[in-house]
Amino acid sequence: MSIEKAEVVNHAELAEIYRLLASVPRLKILLHLGQGESTVGELCAVTGLTQSATSHQLKELRNCRIVQTRREGPNIYYSLYDRHILALLNMAIEHIHGINCTRD
Repeated sequence: MSIEKAEVVNHAELAEIYRLLASVPRLKILLHLGQGESTVGELCAVTGLTQSATSHQLKELRNCRIVQTRREGPNIYYSLYDRHILALLNMAIEHIHGINCTRD
C-alpha cells in the first residue's frame, strides 16, 4: 500500500473487516465462496451451523459488501463481492505456512 492510501484509510472500516474475518465459520464461508457461488444449504454443510446461524453470518458479510447475492427462482446464491478478500485470505494462508504458526 502506498503512503497516500494509508493516510486516507478509514480505520473503523478496516477494523470491521478484520473483526468479520476473526470467525472460523465466516472464514470457512469465504474460502468456500472463493471456489464459486453457493446456497445457504451448501454453506451450512461447510460450516456445520444451522441454516439460521449461517444466514446470520452471511448477513454480516453482506452488510460489509464482502459477499453478494443472486436470486434464481426460489434460490438465493451467495458469492464473493470481489476477489480482494480472497487475496487477503490467501496472503494469510501463505503467512501461516511460512512461519508454522502454533499456540503455546
